[in-house]
Amino acid sequence: MRQRDRAASFVPGCSSGWPPCEARPQRRPVDPRALITVIAVAAALLIPRALKAQHAVGTVRDSASEAPIPGAVVTLTDSAGRVSRQLLTDGHGRFTVPADVRWARLRVTRIGFSPVVVGYGPTTHAVVDVRMVPITIMLDTIRASTPAICGLADASGNTAAALWDQARAALLANVVARRAIPATAVVVGYHFVFDSLGLQELNRRTTHRSGSEQRPFGAAASASELSRTGYVIDGGGTREYLAPDADVLLDPRFSANHCFDVTLDRDGHPDQVGLAFRPAQNANSRVVDVAGTVWLDAGHPALRTIAFHYVNLEHSAEQAGAGGELQFTTMRNGVIALTRWSLTAPVVAQQERHWGGGAVGVHDHVVQVDRMGGLLASATWPDGVTWQGSVGTVTGRVVRGDPPVAAAGAQVWLESTDDTATTDSAGIFHLPAVLPGRYRLRARDPALADFDVDPGVGTDVVVKAGEDSVRVPSLTSYSQIKRSVCGTEHRVLNSALLFGQLMTTDGPPTWPADVNLTWPEVGASANAHQRVEPQSHGRFYVCGVPRGRVVSLQVRRDSVVWLDTVVTAPRAPIGVLSLPLAKRGGG
Repeated sequence: MRQRDRAASFVPGCSSGWPPCEARPQRRPVDPRALITVIAVAAALLIPRALKAQHAVGTVRDSASEAPIPGAVVTLTDSAGRVSRQLLTDGHGRFTVPADVRWARLRVTRIGFSPVVVGYGPTTHAVVDVRMVPITIMLDTIRASTPAICGLADASGNTAAALWDQARAALLANVVARRAIPATAVVVGYHFVFDSLGLQELNRRTTHRSGSEQRPFGAAASASELSRTGYVIDGGGTREYLAPDADVLLDPRFSANHCFDVTLDRDGHPDQVGLAFRPAQNANSRVVDVAGTVWLDAGHPALRTIAFHYVNLEHSAEQAGAGGELQFTTMRNGVIALTRWSLTAPVVAQQERHWGGGAVGVHDHVVQVDRMGGLLASATWPDGVTWQGSVGTVTGRVVRGDPPVAAAGAQVWLESTDDTATTDSAGIFHLPAVLPGRYRLRARDPALADFDVDPGVGTDVVVKAGEDSVRVPSLTSYSQIKRSVCGTEHRVLNSALLFGQLMTTDGPPTWPADVNLTWPEVGASANAHQRVEPQSHGRFYVCGVPRGRVVSLQVRRDSVVWLDTVVTAPRAPIGVLSLPLAKRGGG
């Protein structure tokens, strides 16, 4: 990774190394259009006067390259230091403070830069021109032997503390972006169940969620609750694993209860520097806590991953890899988005063990391993910036019969997922945002689904990220369905298999009834007649009905007529009727 010239990252006169010494204000020509110009940390630039609502517009730029800085967090505070509003610079490094917001100072932060503080001006309209000094992480100057720091007390000049400040700047940008400019997104979640060794997959389930996405993954408790009760909740024979998110990591209580030190992994994380965290000695050792590493790109810093594992768990659960990972991506507009997350959650059971002399002990062992998580399949931000995750698609055309004919209105789905589609008039279907893996693709006629005669034709499909898997499933033919339902009667020339569904205003009838069908028989002196009793939920079928023939149909319950109507038998081999019931009279 190309690194910035060190002269662009440090103020002249400061000693080299990490972290950089504090940048100092520099004199610049006064821009007549700008009432406030800031180049470095200027906490005491202006002393606030009477606090008023003030409209302000601003631009944040790199002091070395003059390039705009997108995704910088602008935090507005009042004279007491309370946060009034948090904004995010757009793709051109610009921001606007609404006129109704009262503020005394604004603080600008962005990973890879020193923070900047601007004081309140005496005007009703301000143009704020912010220059941020870039920070460069030089791997050759990083030493994993840097002293650890706990609770971030007396942290000035400590490399781990400086890295933590950079990580916090990125996490804050993620949180503010979620709230200020949420994306319209598709999120794919998954839950895989493996055997006790975590090798053989036993079950899987994937789900989709779409809409305005503000928090695709979130901790189920606050940092204070997690520090008090721990990251694992046991009760009622079940266990719930909780995971830290950006909000938890930003909470001062997380910093107060953990130690931080620098780590390197040139094989697993080349060109990155890690900030390892672990519970401090003063933390509650009786609750389950988390330890892990925040990985940042070197050179110009960028947040990449946060890997964590649980501590104070049973040995068997720790050995099974209980823990998780969060992956972040910086978008073109500067938004730092969480794009993938995962959690390994072993299910632990206790078993008694008996030793000689009648001694009894308890042995903890893993009975299955759950792996769950999700990814950002696609996202679009209000400024038009888009993201496409590592997902694939499945498309195809459903046909029926020989020769094959397009099956319009067919249901298509992937087993163990909520990926479903309905074919159009040409039999075409499309399943977007499918998690990569091997699936069973099924298709069926929805009109016959409730009659348990068409289970759905299945075919295997392998989905790969960024690729379109094409399949042409063929529905069960009508002749096969007639043969399986009607037996020898399916051979009656030009006959139809007629399915019916009785329905009352309260839903399918739960009581028994008689369905009588009568139609004129060609060349016969009497009409043909069939009587059937509906099965569960008011469903019935009749074999051997002449195609296209007018049929009289009557539904009776005891002596009460619920339906007396005339229908036309289908001209196709199979037809489905929906029959609304209403009491017509009788004893």
